Amino acid sequence: MKIAHLIPFLLLSLFALMMDYVLCVARAENNVIHYTRVFDAEAIGAGASATSAPISLESYRPHGYFAAQLRVSGGTATSTLSRLRYEVSNDGATFITPSAATDIFTDQGTNSGPTSNGCNVASFTPPVSRFIRFIGQCTGNVVTVTCDVVIQ
Repeated sequence: MKIAHLIPFLLLSLFALMMDYVLCVARAENNVIHYTRVFDAEAIGAGASATSAPISLESYRPHGYFAAQLRVSGGTATSTLSRLRYEVSNDGATFITPSAATDIFTDQGTNSGPTSNGCNVASFTPPVSRFIRFIGQCTGNVVTVTCDVVIQ
C-alpha cells in the first residue's frame, strides 16, 4: 500500500480529533457555575420586605440551572423569613412574578434548615427572561438574611 493512499485518511482522522477537542472545550465553557450574592446580611424588619438588585441573565444559557443558599440569623426563635421569591423582567423595568412560580423558601427561621442552624439550599426554575431579582419578606422580629444564588 502506498503512503499517498493513507494521506486522506490521516487528514480526516486529524480533523475529527480537532473537532472533538473544540466541542469538548465549548461544552466545558457552557458549564461554568456563576455566583452572585443577592442579600449580604440584609436586615429585614417585621412585616417588611427587601428587594435585591436585578441580575442580567443575557449571558447565561436559556433554561439553565438555578439554586439559592439562604442563611437567616438574628432576631428571636419566632423570627422568620416568611418567603423568598423571584420576579423576572424582559425590559429591565417591569418585574413580574411568573404565574407558575413557587416560593424558593417559606418560613425559614434562625433554627430552620437541615441542621437547624438557619441555613438551607434549594433549586428553582424561572422562565427564560433577561433579568431576575429576589424579594425576601419577614414576619415576626427583624431577621438578617444572606442569600447567594448560583446559575449554570
